[in-house]
Amino acid sequence: MTETAKVPVAERETHDVEVIEENDAEPPIATFNNDPEDWKKRGTAADRHAMWRMGKVQEMRRTFRFVSIFGMSMILTATWETVLGFLSYMIGWLCVIAWQAGASNTVVLTASQIQGIIALNKPDYTFEPWHGTLLVFAISAFSLVLNTCLVKKLPLIEEIVLVVHIFGFFAVLVVLWVTGPVGDPYETFTTFNNYGEWDNVGLATLSGIVAVVVPFLGQDSVAHMAEEVRDASKTLPRSIVLTTVINGAMGFIMLITFCSVLGSLEDALASPTQQAFLYVFYNSTQSVAGASIMGVLVITMTFFTNMSVTAATSRQLFAFARDQGVPFSKTFSYVPPKWGVPMNAICLSFAVSNLLSLINLGSSVAYMSIASLSTAAMVGAYMVAISCCALKRIRGERLLPSKFKLGRSGLPLNIASIIFLIIVFVCSFFPMGPNPIPVDMNWSILMFGLTVVFSVIYYYVKGRNVYVGPVAHVPLFAAVAVAVSQPKATAATRQHDMPSF
Repeated sequence: MTETAKVPVAERETHDVEVIEENDAEPPIATFNNDPEDWKKRGTAADRHAMWRMGKVQEMRRTFRFVSIFGMSMILTATWETVLGFLSYMIGWLCVIAWQAGASNTVVLTASQIQGIIALNKPDYTFEPWHGTLLVFAISAFSLVLNTCLVKKLPLIEEIVLVVHIFGFFAVLVVLWVTGPVGDPYETFTTFNNYGEWDNVGLATLSGIVAVVVPFLGQDSVAHMAEEVRDASKTLPRSIVLTTVINGAMGFIMLITFCSVLGSLEDALASPTQQAFLYVFYNSTQSVAGASIMGVLVITMTFFTNMSVTAATSRQLFAFARDQGVPFSKTFSYVPPKWGVPMNAICLSFAVSNLLSLINLGSSVAYMSIASLSTAAMVGAYMVAISCCALKRIRGERLLPSKFKLGRSGLPLNIASIIFLIIVFVCSFFPMGPNPIPVDMNWSILMFGLTVVFSVIYYYVKGRNVYVGPVAHVPLFAAVAVAVSQPKATAATRQHDMPSF
């Protein structure tokens, strides 16, 4: 049998195709024996000509085809894997924006509630923006002291406030149930008002969704305290879930009660206290003293909320600075041994809250854009993080080992969360009404865009060269985990020891 006859038809057809320039000299005919390995070295006529022109002898087997070499080039460039570092960086920046802006929102809210209590007890009181600003400074200073000088007492304070929170809820609820003027259920649950003059009630509802979502956006606050929590991988997820369930149930019950005893919505909005909940308390008890006591209970909770927000905000900034994600990272990631807390990060959060509150001196509508900015940034960070988890689940990839697992419900919950967060993200940029004039515009979309642009520029100028986020350590952790676990498991048991997520 001849040499040609021994070659498979498919290979013979491929190898016999000659693609040589007319001006090029013909390469000498290479001698191949009947060994299949030699035929793998032969390649096409163009391959042989290229090797001859370079004066090289074919030594390697040509086993790669288009798909395989294309896959190699894709893996080597690794575009989406390298994006992980950028995504981690952007999540960090969005969290910084959200928490710094959110810290200012809570302290301004507390200041306005204190002014409402004053107006309730002194009907001739005139609201002045600078009064609120001075109250903001005082509240922020108190939170600063709690998070620095009294930081060792912080866990005890949190436990005491938790007791006040639970018992205060039932105290206010019982008073409203017993003394409140219960309205007509049909009117309460079927009457909708479109004060923003939107085209329909649906748009009006979506424009106000931020106010309902904001109370649930602080769930990740405890995650920023992970370094100070014992058995954090087990304690934190359970705390987040339990908080959402209990506070969600309490909030829903209080919302239904509040709407049932609200009375006239127009009167509540026109209340001299400028706080609808104080109007409801007074309308239910018909007593300034009783309404004041209930109001002080609520204000006490928001007052200590600022303490918790300051702690979470400073820890988040400290963690991101430790990864060198922000300018002056060494300064904000420094923890004085004497204090044991990130003093510089706490002081910066204190300063940012006070500076942002100055916007309220010029325009309260403009300041509301800060609240929308905080919501948009927080929701944006959630969307990116949850989308990455959902993508890994869709691809069937293993997630990192965890003491808290969602199991089979993980992917449906991820998808539902992403859909809801997209809606909230878009609606957070809505103005109070259609066709707003500049003074009534929600400028949070501009502020959000500028901060994102700044963070991207900083990343490409410096951040990408110095930023080392948690995602950079994941491959090393996975490799070490596998190496450590292998000696302890046999080949038969490893297949059954894979964690399910």
